[in-house]
Amino acid sequence: MHYLLSMSGFLFRIGAYGMFAVLVALAHPSQGNAQPQPTSPRRAPAVTGQQKSLLPNKHSPRVSPDSGARSASPRQTLSGFSQAWAGEDLPTLLSVFGDRRVSIDVGAIARAGEYGPAQVRFLFKRIFARTDTRAFTLKRYRPHADAPHGICDWLYVDERNGGSHRVRLVVSLRKEAGLWVIDEIRSASRP
Repeated sequence: MHYLLSMSGFLFRIGAYGMFAVLVALAHPSQGNAQPQPTSPRRAPAVTGQQKSLLPNKHSPRVSPDSGARSASPRQTLSGFSQAWAGEDLPTLLSVFGDRRVSIDVGAIARAGEYGPAQVRFLFKRIFARTDTRAFTLKRYRPHADAPHGICDWLYVDERNGGSHRVRLVVSLRKEAGLWVIDEIRSASRP
């Protein structure tokens, strides 16, 4: 409440012209004292064209299976997913998520829950900002007809406290619009 009273006093003191000047300054950040934002010094390793070809392209229109176009197999999708995670390549990683909500539980590094497509982007940005992935490997592939899945090991360093952790994840797939996409990621172990 005190904050609101102090803000109202500030607005009263600067008046209409002062408020207009603040709004103009906010609307045109290229003028005045705007400074370019520094870029992050940490960069993820580049993913080769061969690795990207394993994943469906989220930016191209989805193709129905009847059209004769080939989609990645479940094993290729899981392999590409694990390579993208290992390289902390967010765009490639997100390309294997569909348009429906997915259940994600990666252990203590992030809150478990159901995430929509936009939320998945922010979740993985936070995960990659908080961790330094040392390895992410697809250990086993189980080719069940309706729900193939892979078992992956994730070795990372928590950048908040420097602790090293190994988490086993089960990554399940589902078919959506003729493509294999991530259905669920759940932790089989805790760090």
